[in-house]
Amino acid sequence: MEIIDSDLDGFASTLVDKCMATRRERVQMYSSLYHYWLFGAQDGQQSPYGKIYPHIDLLTSYLYSQATVEFDVAVDNVEDVVYEQAERISKRTNNYFHDFGVADAYKQALTLALVWDSSFIKLNPSKPKGGKFGLDPYIIEPHNFGVLNESVPGLNRQEAFVHCYYVGKDELKRRVSVLPNSADIMRRVSATPVSNESAFPESIHKIIVAGPANMTTSTTRGIINIPELFNQLQYQPRTVEDQVEMYELWAWDDDKEDYRTITLAAPGVVIYGRKDIGNLLGVQGQHPFIQVCPNKLHNYFYGWSEIVGLIRLQDWASERLREIRSILSKQADPPKSFSGFGGLTDEKAAAFGSP
Repeated sequence: MEIIDSDLDGFASTLVDKCMATRRERVQMYSSLYHYWLFGAQDGQQSPYGKIYPHIDLLTSYLYSQATVEFDVAVDNVEDVVYEQAERISKRTNNYFHDFGVADAYKQALTLALVWDSSFIKLNPSKPKGGKFGLDPYIIEPHNFGVLNESVPGLNRQEAFVHCYYVGKDELKRRVSVLPNSADIMRRVSATPVSNESAFPESIHKIIVAGPANMTTSTTRGIINIPELFNQLQYQPRTVEDQVEMYELWAWDDDKEDYRTITLAAPGVVIYGRKDIGNLLGVQGQHPFIQVCPNKLHNYFYGWSEIVGLIRLQDWASERLREIRSILSKQADPPKSFSGFGGLTDEKAAAFGSP
């Protein structure tokens, strides 16, 4: 891919739009799948018998166990000193994988990939000043990741891909303070005031209720009105700070035969072009992203969700249980009709149903 440095803002913004073309559609789908996974229903109401969550949990345990993962470097027909080096490398790799949280991050990413269709891990190398080398794994939701050609499976076969994330406006100001054009950058970026930032910022926000459907109602006991809101749980992050939408674009540079990392802020302001640095990871031809896709498709990059085949069965089970509950409720307290009674008050009519 030829990167146009003369109009880097326009070139990078156009490429980001192409990579994120299907983001809104995928956000709506992922939001529904997320609700089915947690609560067994699309509308956020708790299903009386949710079976999707235990299915995904059991399947994840069959596919992966972080406690048993070990790496081994195999060599053959070499000197003894090379065997010793290979053994040390194996131990060091195992330590990195477990001590820096990569093993736990992969387990979470695998669960989310089964729920949605893919998930991503960004494996950032870190070396504090005066400290030792380490790894910082970050889990990326698929709706915050986009590729240039969704018909081509495999991240390494993509010419360009984008990671979208959000930072506070004050944090962005601190990050760009070392740049000579920091004032111009902050003047051009746009921040969105957000009071309730969910995992799906572009979808319709719904209150996720973990409990029976009547949890939001109030009941009167004696003379005290007790709202039953303590069981209402909203599994979504909250913030009151203005957020700036950021894009980390990775494009393959044909001239350097390496990736070129470009960081943008909405609405298409290039923060770092990295023309001299090129690849932000610092390893020729490599990037820090790992796609987790347990159910692959030959012509679709993101694969397919494990939950899709279970949704109709879950809806059917929930509907049958609601009908059974309705039948049992009518048997316990059948409908009554009173005729020919003079001066029958509500209290007297209720007495007919008392034990």
